[in-house]
Amino acid sequence: MIYRLYKLLTTLLYPILYLWIRFRVLIKKENPDRVHERFGYVRLSRPPGPVFWFHGASNGECLSFLSLLKHLQGKYPDIHFLVTSGTLTSAKLLERLLPTRAFHQFLPLDNSGCVKRFLNHWEPTAVFWTESDLWPNLIHETSKRNIPMTLLNGRLSEKSLNRWKILPSFIQNLLGKFKIIFSGSPKSQSNFENIGIKNAINSGNLKFSGRPLGVNPSYLKSLSAQIKGRPVWVAACTHQGEEEMIALVHKELKQHIPNILTIVVPRHPHRAKSLENLWKKNNFNYGHRSKNDSISTATELYIFDTTGELGLAYSLTNIAFIGGSLVPNIGGHNPIEGAQFKCCILTGPYIHGNTSIFDLFAEREACFIVQNHQELAKTLLQLFTNETLIKKYVDNAEKLTLNQRNVLKIIIKELKQSGVINAENTQLLVQER
Repeated sequence: MIYRLYKLLTTLLYPILYLWIRFRVLIKKENPDRVHERFGYVRLSRPPGPVFWFHGASNGECLSFLSLLKHLQGKYPDIHFLVTSGTLTSAKLLERLLPTRAFHQFLPLDNSGCVKRFLNHWEPTAVFWTESDLWPNLIHETSKRNIPMTLLNGRLSEKSLNRWKILPSFIQNLLGKFKIIFSGSPKSQSNFENIGIKNAINSGNLKFSGRPLGVNPSYLKSLSAQIKGRPVWVAACTHQGEEEMIALVHKELKQHIPNILTIVVPRHPHRAKSLENLWKKNNFNYGHRSKNDSISTATELYIFDTTGELGLAYSLTNIAFIGGSLVPNIGGHNPIEGAQFKCCILTGPYIHGNTSIFDLFAEREACFIVQNHQELAKTLLQLFTNETLIKKYVDNAEKLTLNQRNVLKIIIKELKQSGVINAENTQLLVQER
């Protein structure tokens, strides 16, 4: 009954959803040349043979499944890969990272008409969704077509568990349509079981199997030469409300370390103008990566307002604060990427979006969890005067990430045993198409 009500509402509200998408085009949160994809209209032709559909909400989710996608792409030459996401930044990122036989589309609105147009065109052979970006119409319509669905990095926090206990039959019906749910942590698996979901397997988080972010060696050489050994730290994936705190932290650090350099990588590069206004207000000497500004001895803050250069930023330091964690409404971001570049990881207290990963890091003394910007400044000062402490946390993080590398093998084994993927199946599907 709840799903029927949801389906009815998304049908009746279609005119409002249409206007909402058009408004997002005006505020530059949608690609005007591809906005038709949000309504289920597709210009790309469907290739012959099996098409495996991967979906992730944004950058982090998409990066997490790339290791699995690339493994399948290398092993099964007849499979093509449809990848969907919902943000402009993820689309730009995937343009660079997707291998051959893989292509990106924006996820259609969760409206029955949009969903049916999308599925009628693509007819996916198998579906892999990521984490908790679940859309009822897409899931129900896919299930009706007997397409096997898998949930990767399945996440169910205590807060979500308590919320879904109010509507247990709805969530059981929704998640029960997945053939396998690969839980990102033992706690999430336990929460799935507590709400009546029996098809969850604790595989570990697929993000641990991802390759390090790409780095242009010539850019790294040039920027490293400009920094010339100055003490430097990175505030990565920051959001509105955090940069003001970063400014305060930088001022505090500068009192003790006059030549400190702070690199800020906003989660959304288009927000660079608001950061520039903030730096001007504080009379900071700053530069823009997008303008190819050089880093002089006078540069205090440097804005990485580009797409796909987070790895370059991590390469310039051994101390990284992971943003989205000092403000309550984001939930933190993936610390694994920074750890892969041998950075000592710091985060704020609001990490509910990546709890399972940060729990592992905290248990093994592989990251610092600070409660506010004052504590962030205090911890940074401690690290800048204690290389031994940095090395301890970097080494612990490296051991952790190495120990979690078997996640991909576990998932592939289970997918084969369940029949979701195997060589015979894909060859048969090729013949049928």
